[in-house]
Amino acid sequence: MFNPKLIYAGLVSVSLCIDAAFAQGLDPKVFMEPPSIYRPTITIDEGAGYNAPLEQAAERAIKDLQAGGILVSPQGDPERKKPFDFATLSKLRVGLLDEYPEHASPWLPKALPGEARFGSYLNDGNAGPGKPPSLGYMTPEWFSTIDKILDDTKSNDLYAIYYDEAGFPSGSADGTIPPEYYRKVLHRQELTVSGGQPYSSELDPETKTLALIATDTSTGERVDLLATAENKKVSWVAPPGNWRVQHYYVATSSAKGTSPDYYGTADYLDPEATKWFINASYNRAHEGFSDHFGSTIKYTFFDDVGIFNDEKTWHPSIDERFKEITGKPAAKYYPALWEDIGPETAAARVGFFKARSEILGETFPKLITDWAHEHGVKSTGHAPGNYDLQPTDTIGDPFKFYAYTDVPMADVLWGVGFARGGFKLISSVSAERDLPLTAAEAFSVNNDANGYRRMIELYIRGFNHFITGARQPSTPISTPAEFNRWAGRSSYLLQGGRHVADIAILFPIESLQAFYAFNAKEHSADLPSGTFAYQNADYQAIGEMLVSQLHRDFTFIHPDTLASDKIKVEGKSLEMKNRVNNEKYRALILPGGDVISADTLLKIKEFWNNGGTVVATSQLPSRSAEFGRDSEIQSLVSEIFGSSPSSKINLNSSGGKSAFLEKPDPVSIEKVLGQAGITPDVAFSNKPIPKSGNGQFGYIHRQREGNDIYYFGNSSDETVETTVKLRGQFKALSLWNPHNGTSVPVKKSRRVKHNGEIYTEVSLSIPGVSSMAIIGSQG
Repeated sequence: MFNPKLIYAGLVSVSLCIDAAFAQGLDPKVFMEPPSIYRPTITIDEGAGYNAPLEQAAERAIKDLQAGGILVSPQGDPERKKPFDFATLSKLRVGLLDEYPEHASPWLPKALPGEARFGSYLNDGNAGPGKPPSLGYMTPEWFSTIDKILDDTKSNDLYAIYYDEAGFPSGSADGTIPPEYYRKVLHRQELTVSGGQPYSSELDPETKTLALIATDTSTGERVDLLATAENKKVSWVAPPGNWRVQHYYVATSSAKGTSPDYYGTADYLDPEATKWFINASYNRAHEGFSDHFGSTIKYTFFDDVGIFNDEKTWHPSIDERFKEITGKPAAKYYPALWEDIGPETAAARVGFFKARSEILGETFPKLITDWAHEHGVKSTGHAPGNYDLQPTDTIGDPFKFYAYTDVPMADVLWGVGFARGGFKLISSVSAERDLPLTAAEAFSVNNDANGYRRMIELYIRGFNHFITGARQPSTPISTPAEFNRWAGRSSYLLQGGRHVADIAILFPIESLQAFYAFNAKEHSADLPSGTFAYQNADYQAIGEMLVSQLHRDFTFIHPDTLASDKIKVEGKSLEMKNRVNNEKYRALILPGGDVISADTLLKIKEFWNNGGTVVATSQLPSRSAEFGRDSEIQSLVSEIFGSSPSSKINLNSSGGKSAFLEKPDPVSIEKVLGQAGITPDVAFSNKPIPKSGNGQFGYIHRQREGNDIYYFGNSSDETVETTVKLRGQFKALSLWNPHNGTSVPVKKSRRVKHNGEIYTEVSLSIPGVSSMAIIGSQG
């Protein structure tokens, strides 16, 4: 395990000196003492875990913990304080389970030993002299106190983040938001009508009716009764047969009266509700701290904005967006949200859920970002379940949700190992959008072994900016200041630049959306939120096999992006066209799922036709995300994978390779990549897969300012001894130790050839619960 006083060589034949051999553009002096912008932000109130007056908590964070920044947030009015709903929270379907119901997807990740549900989250480290009474919501006393803290923050050359709510989720302005702006929910009422029976309905102007559909229970024929309305009245005589008449309408929800309350908050799909909240929170904060916004205050932070915790969260504007996406009126397709309506089910569900996801991203997150830019700051924040296997009922679609946010953020919750497979979704958004930062709210992360474990695993998954708590863990392995300097040094190396990954995994959002149905009996109460997915939903598991077992990095790509001009087929590669993060993929993995956009599959076929490698797993698509193109999907799949898809390489005349792994595992994935000639960017001898301490070993490779930066992380308790092969020929290599700030030249390395490519081979030793970087320039 990591010893904070240890200065270890880590590589054979190195000397503790600093010389001109270091990679240009990275400064060892800056690395030794990382500036505040790289060190973690520490919250002094919401989620801090250190209970003290705000001034005392801030002074401790600045002086003792050596925070890079301070998170400031409104406090609630004591007279409006809602009782915390412990009973509901204890029953909340969250976290990972040791075992899942029999009907659940077998690809759901299981909890590590001792980490089921809440696991080790927030179970240690609460400290402080005690929290005084609240200063109240946006009161003069609160403004005065925070203004002094911001002055102190500025005088110490630190920065601040404005967290926009008293508690969570964002959007209620401490419970003062008018009820007409609350979240809206889709409802369905149903009655049976026999053939020849008249049916009539007065359309209530107070009820926002979206559809009135009559369905023949024998043939499935659907009739749009709303289209026949005259003078706000529907009159209809049922044809022969038995009919179900379903009324679909949107109603505004009611507040729960307890905390947290996801209903008594702004409708995140409604621009007017969002603008009300911006005025109540952001504008008032700016009025009080106008001298600090854009200087001391560099970011804003929204919390838990999304679909959770009601799958039927809805807005009337979804209808128009559905028509824009599909070319069809929405009304007749509402039954598909609850039940199978035949061959059009998949396209209808994709249309609705895609529309909802786009509108969500374009409303609350985008309007907050617009405000932030107008006031000289950048936006960050997250949705609930941003890491979940099934995002439809939590975040909607992470790529759509974060489409405008300046710094996509993950919510690092629950026990060690939770969301390992999903965290790459958020960093993949940053990769796609060419963003230099990916943030994590990690209030439970501090200077004990588990704190280092979580941060190490996040770094190797693409995160490089952190907001932490201020707890005092009972078993620290370093001082808080050492922990924050280690994090600052790591972030200094990993912020910005180009992410290097040879493999892309298609994010199967369309299969996930096509599967999802409201009130599904299989969506049982014993399934955690965000886990109601189809049987072959293997995409996160495939990603984890690559990262933690095969040590091959990857990027998730969205089907809309793959189909667009942003990703081009260049020779035998797929190239994501960004100004900085210009990623080039040698192979594309098509994970299990039965629904895909025809335009996306056409791009995949173009890649394969041009000599690219495509590997499919678990289930091949057979249905289109668009209406009327199922046969096109089936034909394209047959062309790419052959009439009898198998793990045997299917080779075309241009050298394109494809294979189908019906039961994927690390061995079969590694084998097929090897047969396809996809050599690794980074390779290790003896396949280090440590597991002690619930840990892992992994790496991330970035290029910046002419340097290749290889960051290695070992979150296990055991030392990893291996020989690492770095693709390319290097003029100089150096070892950078983020635990103590030293940077030393590598004196011994050798060049080897593997599958026709040149590698540089170096011995590597990384103790448990620690990290190390190798930096070099090729030439």
